Amino acid sequence: MPHNNNSSSSSRIFSHNNDDRFIVAVEIIIIIIIIIIIIIIIIINIIFSFQNGGEALTGSNIPFRGSKSSVYEGGVRVPTMFHSPLSSVSGVVSDEMFHITDWHATILSLAGGDPTGLDGLDQTDLLMNGGATQRTEVLHVIDEVFPQYLGVATIR
Repeated sequence: MPHNNNSSSSSRIFSHNNDDRFIVAVEIIIIIIIIIIIIIIIIINIIFSFQNGGEALTGSNIPFRGSKSSVYEGGVRVPTMFHSPLSSVSGVVSDEMFHITDWHATILSLAGGDPTGLDGLDQTDLLMNGGATQRTEVLHVIDEVFPQYLGVATIR
């Protein structure tokens, strides 16, 4: 009687190697779902932050004095927009101090991480609740490489 190849091939479907492939496929699907969720969160929470000031000859920072690399508001004040459906405030214009390094600590905190020990300050309360800034001073323009170009520094 000839050997039936159909029975042996059907038993191989549930072999150890195929079980491993199934587990890998499920893990890949889970990773894809997590990536999709992260993308949705990124799309819903929006941050626009711009470069500091326009160039002296080609840009305009009106109504602010100064230009890029200056210590005047035209060189250091940056328009930024933040939107999140989780924020309890909306349509607020703030003049609070917020340094570029604060984004790292704030985003890490919003993601559930611990921002302790970072250069920036956690500004979650400012963004999400309209609270006060955690920053009391900002150091502008320390150029030890080319001090002849700027020659100044300020602390606000």
